[in-house]
Amino acid sequence: MSKIDAKKIKDLFDYCDGALVWTERPLSDFKNAHGRNLFNSRFLGKEAGWIDHDGYKTICISIRGKEHSIKAHRLVWAWHHGEWPSGILDHIDHNKLNNRIGNLRIVSNLESAKNHPRRKDNTTGVTGVYRIAKRDKWRVLINHDGNLTHVGYYSTLSEAIAARKAAEKVLGFHPNHGRASGGSSNV
Repeated sequence: MSKIDAKKIKDLFDYCDGALVWTERPLSDFKNAHGRNLFNSRFLGKEAGWIDHDGYKTICISIRGKEHSIKAHRLVWAWHHGEWPSGILDHIDHNKLNNRIGNLRIVSNLESAKNHPRRKDNTTGVTGVYRIAKRDKWRVLINHDGNLTHVGYYSTLSEAIAARKAAEKVLGFHPNHGRASGGSSNV
């Protein structure tokens, strides 16, 4: 968790449709007036952050020479709620760059697992549905609360998909679970 007081985030940024824009920084955030003037002339009014190696927007905040790199979605949460998120912060639409407050929710590990995007190596287009060539069947599996459950074997892909979707509904999976990633996922 960050050492920055979450209430300070509103002093650092304006929020604009999922983006954080630098506001004018006070002298107290810097070691000297030169540093403050340099920062404000370069960044005031500009969107903060960069896309990191994991595909998330990350923002580096420097206060009196001490740097804090924080994921933008966590900063957006703190900006809106005045406190740091207390659990996993889930991007509902799977897009790691969509940091609109309406797209963010705090979830448990188990809830987060019920809203994962479809894996890139998926060949059927549906999570948990696999072709078993030697049986000439489609197998359906579902992982619920850490337990892998065999749902059944089906003669057609459409039957297998229907069985998987029915199991997801009964087990309380998010409607976005298994959809293609819209830019990515959660943290």
